[in-house]
Parts: sequence; C-alpha cells; structure tokens
Amino acid sequence: MKKIITGVAIILFLPASAFAGDLFLETGPGVFKSLDSLAVLLRYQKEAPPMFGYPGHYEAVGVYWSNSNHAVGYGLAREIVWNKVKKNDVFSTSLGLMGVTRTTDHLGTLFQFYVRVAYNVAIWDRDVSLGLVHISNGKWVLGWRGHNTGENFITLSVALF
Repeated sequence: MKKIITGVAIILFLPASAFAGDLFLETGPGVFKSLDSLAVLLRYQKEAPPMFGYPGHYEAVGVYWSNSNHAVGYGLAREIVWNKVKKNDVFSTSLGLMGVTRTTDHLGTLFQFYVRVAYNVAIWDRDVSLGLVHISNGKWVLGWRGHNTGENFITLSVALF
C-alpha cells in the first residue's frame, strides 16, 4: 500500500505538462464474490488510433483491493469508446492483460485479464465515469481448470488532470 501512495503522490506533484494523456483515480466496492473488498485504481490513458472504426485509448492501470483476498495488479489495456449518448456522455470498454502480486481464493493464477465497462460523462470539465471492473484469468471463456471466480468492483472514476 505504501508503494501505491508514494506513486500517487509523485504523479500528483509532477507538472501536468509532463503528461500527454489523462490520469484517473478510481475506487469502489466489490460485488458478486468480492463483497467484502474495496478497490483503488490509478489509470492513465493516452489517445490511440481508432479500432473497428471507433475512437479509444491505450490504458495503463494499477489496482489494489482490500479483503482477505487482497492483492495488487498492474496491467495494460485498450479502450474503445462505443457511442455517444449525448454530447459528452459515452459508453466505453477496456480489455487488457494484468499481472497480480499473488494468487488468492478468487484468482488462481498470477496472469489475469482486465475488463472495464463504463458510462462516462463530463462534469465541470472533468471526466467522470461509473464502471464495472472484472479481473480474472478467463477460466470460463478459455475452459481452464482450477479456482478463479475473479474479482469484481463497481467503481466511480474521476480525471485528476
């Protein structure tokens, strides 16, 4: 946890011009089998070329969650912005790869997939989103054996700059 706090402090005190993208702080409670946990994520996004004709971003993410299955994860993802609902409201999906610091009752391997589905709005010139984050090794999709129910969080994200 000290490493995460130190990393956030360093990023917050760097001048904004050092970044060509957006930095987001995200947090939320666990859902489904992760009910007793709370997640804190730090996401950095940089604009990417369109994919399947849709705009999007490259994304670097760090996550920590607390409970008996606590762990830290670091990953890279690709976001796609699917459609605009109103002028500044959009739905987006991120899919990527993540490494976690330890296996748990919910994560059977150190290699995981990271999925985030979100509804994004602009409030007072800040990007804000309500999202669902899922971290797992894709056991049910890929047919792997062993325990891996994954970690799931409903999150609120705010752009720091």
